[in-house]
Amino acid sequence: MTFDQAVRQRQLQPQTQSEVPSLNRFSSYVDRGLYGLQTQHLLTVFPREQLLLSDFDLLVHRPRDVLRQVADFLCVDAERFPVDVVIHENAAAPGGYPSALDEIDVSALHELFRSDLEVFQQLSGLDISHWPTLRAGSPHSS
Repeated sequence: MTFDQAVRQRQLQPQTQSEVPSLNRFSSYVDRGLYGLQTQHLLTVFPREQLLLSDFDLLVHRPRDVLRQVADFLCVDAERFPVDVVIHENAAAPGGYPSALDEIDVSALHELFRSDLEVFQQLSGLDISHWPTLRAGSPHSS
């Protein structure tokens, strides 16, 4: 099932939410995007100071900064791990993803994720205002 098909199927038949949707990997294609719920669960298992949450966009665009952040978190010297080559490739997805979301799909995802992303932003302290699903409902999105 492609991602756009999963979004449309979920619109027609919302799945029952489990405690941690990401644990049911094959039937929760959309639900795995509920980062707030997943972070809440993580915080029941680990103390906050043992979690480092980061934004994938930072890893893509500023890998040295993310490496420094991870090294600081682990109390190791970041200089021991030089970042000379940045590879923008997903070896698990040759040929890309055969999926395209239309405006209705993005709007449905925005409605689904909006309150969860507010929880995630509060728990993580990350600025996620640039995330497409969050922006989809803003008056300035296009």
